[in-house]
Amino acid sequence: MITRQADFHRLKLLIEENQTYVLHNCLVFDNDVLFKPVDYPFKLVFGAGTKVTRNDKLNDIPPVEFRFKSFKEIGQGIFKADVLYGIF
Repeated sequence: MITRQADFHRLKLLIEENQTYVLHNCLVFDNDVLFKPVDYPFKLVFGAGTKVTRNDKLNDIPPVEFRFKSFKEIGQGIFKADVLYGIF
Protein backbone atom coordinates (compact mmCIF):
# COMPACT_ATOMS: atom_id res chain seq x y z
CA MET A 1 0.00 0.00 0.00
CA ILE A 2 1.26 3.44 -0.92
CA THR A 3 -0.31 6.62 0.44
CA ARG A 4 0.48 10.18 1.45
CA GLN A 5 1.54 10.77 5.05
CA ALA A 6 -1.65 12.77 5.73
CA ASP A 7 -3.87 9.88 4.56
CA PHE A 8 -1.78 7.23 6.33
CA HIS A 9 -2.95 8.21 9.82
CA ARG A 10 -6.62 8.15 8.76
CA LEU A 11 -6.29 4.77 7.03
CA LYS A 12 -4.21 3.25 9.85
CA LEU A 13 -7.17 3.69 12.20
CA LEU A 14 -9.50 1.89 9.76
CA ILE A 15 -7.43 -1.17 8.86
CA GLU A 16 -6.73 -4.09 11.20
CA GLU A 17 -4.34 -6.91 10.47
CA ASN A 18 -5.92 -10.28 9.50
CA GLN A 19 -9.25 -8.67 8.50
CA THR A 20 -10.88 -8.43 5.06
CA TYR A 21 -11.84 -5.12 3.44
CA VAL A 22 -13.37 -3.80 0.25
CA LEU A 23 -11.51 -0.81 -1.19
CA HIS A 24 -13.13 1.97 -3.18
CA ASN A 25 -11.34 4.71 -5.15
CA CYS A 26 -7.85 3.31 -4.81
CA LEU A 27 -5.47 2.94 -7.72
CA VAL A 28 -3.79 -0.28 -8.86
CA PHE A 29 -0.45 -0.11 -10.67
CA ASP A 30 2.10 -2.61 -11.91
CA ASN A 31 4.70 -3.34 -9.24
CA ASP A 32 7.56 -2.62 -11.60
CA VAL A 33 9.94 -0.81 -9.26
CA LEU A 34 13.57 -1.93 -9.09
CA PHE A 35 13.35 -3.12 -5.46
CA LYS A 36 10.14 -4.78 -4.31
CA PRO A 37 9.33 -5.43 -0.64
CA VAL A 38 6.90 -8.13 -1.87
CA ASP A 39 6.99 -10.29 -4.98
CA TYR A 40 3.49 -9.36 -6.17
CA PRO A 41 2.66 -8.05 -9.65
CA PHE A 42 0.56 -5.08 -8.43
CA LYS A 43 0.69 -2.29 -5.86
CA LEU A 44 -2.20 -0.34 -4.32
CA VAL A 45 -2.10 3.44 -4.08
CA PHE A 46 -4.50 4.97 -1.54
CA GLY A 47 -5.50 8.62 -1.83
CA ALA A 48 -7.68 11.14 -0.03
CA GLY A 49 -10.80 9.69 -1.71
CA THR A 50 -10.05 6.05 -0.85
CA LYS A 51 -12.82 4.43 1.16
CA VAL A 52 -12.25 1.28 3.23
CA THR A 53 -15.20 -0.95 4.17
CA ARG A 54 -14.80 -4.03 6.38
CA ASN A 55 -16.23 -7.26 4.94
CA ASP A 56 -16.65 -10.10 7.45
CA LYS A 57 -18.25 -12.43 4.88
CA LEU A 58 -14.91 -13.25 3.24
CA ASN A 59 -13.36 -15.38 5.95
CA ASP A 60 -11.91 -18.33 3.99
CA ILE A 61 -8.85 -16.48 2.65
CA PRO A 62 -5.65 -18.31 3.60
CA PRO A 63 -3.15 -16.47 5.83
CA VAL A 64 -0.12 -14.69 4.43
CA GLU A 65 2.60 -17.03 3.27
CA PHE A 66 6.12 -15.93 4.20
CA ARG A 67 9.05 -16.99 2.04
CA PHE A 68 12.43 -17.23 3.70
CA LYS A 69 15.77 -18.04 2.10
CA SER A 70 18.63 -19.90 3.71
CA PHE A 71 22.18 -18.57 3.52
CA LYS A 72 22.98 -21.60 1.37
CA GLU A 73 20.38 -20.61 -1.26
CA ILE A 74 21.59 -17.01 -1.23
CA GLY A 75 25.17 -18.19 -1.63
CA GLN A 76 24.15 -20.43 -4.55
CA GLY A 77 22.33 -17.56 -6.26
CA ILE A 78 18.89 -19.17 -5.88
CA PHE A 79 16.87 -15.97 -5.45
CA LYS A 80 15.33 -13.03 -7.33
CA ALA A 81 17.55 -9.96 -7.05
CA ASP A 82 14.62 -7.53 -6.90
CA VAL A 83 12.70 -9.17 -4.01
CA LEU A 84 13.21 -8.62 -0.28
CA TYR A 85 13.66 -11.95 1.54
CA GLY A 86 13.87 -12.82 5.20
CA ILE A 87 16.92 -14.88 6.19
CA PHE A 88 16.67 -17.87 8.51
